[in-house]
Amino acid sequence: MQGNDREHSHQDLWKSQEDVPMKITSDEVRVKAIRYERESLLVYWVVMGLTPLFFAAFLYNLVRLREPLLIAGTGFGLATWCSIAWKILRNGPNRISPVEPCLDFLRREFEGKRRGLLWVRGCVLLLIPAVMFSWWGGGPVLRAQAWGTRSPRVLSFLAGPGMLVAMAPIIAFLWFAFSRQARKVEGEIEKLPRP
Repeated sequence: MQGNDREHSHQDLWKSQEDVPMKITSDEVRVKAIRYERESLLVYWVVMGLTPLFFAAFLYNLVRLREPLLIAGTGFGLATWCSIAWKILRNGPNRISPVEPCLDFLRREFEGKRRGLLWVRGCVLLLIPAVMFSWWGGGPVLRAQAWGTRSPRVLSFLAGPGMLVAMAPIIAFLWFAFSRQARKVEGEIEKLPRP
């Protein structure tokens, strides 16, 4: 009977601690700071490497297609990428300063990441005119024909409003995914110990 009371008191103690935020140690903060610094470097270099490819694709479409609506759609797609890349490349990757405490770096990194995610979420809206112009100019049909598709059913789907209907949930998913990530980063900020 006494063992059962002891187990019950341990459960009460555990439940009472669930509402208290867990404190992280300075070693955990340091490890997290190093991990996020590496992640910041990786994102920076990936965006730096992909940017010339997007410009090359735009120039290729500009020279090859010569259809004003397709060029406009590609231009909006390039504008979307450039808006995202500008936010990431503008200040370079976040680095830990030798005199900066890791906790301050994490706060700065998380706040910058949250603002960046919200910026990217707004840039996703530039995909709407990109998709509209590309569809209106017949881009999906031309691309399918270039890949060898001859099916009238597929080509009529790509030429009709079905393509726009299919793209709407993708853009909505991206909007909500970036919103959710921003909320997750806010949660990470709240987990950090207060100064």
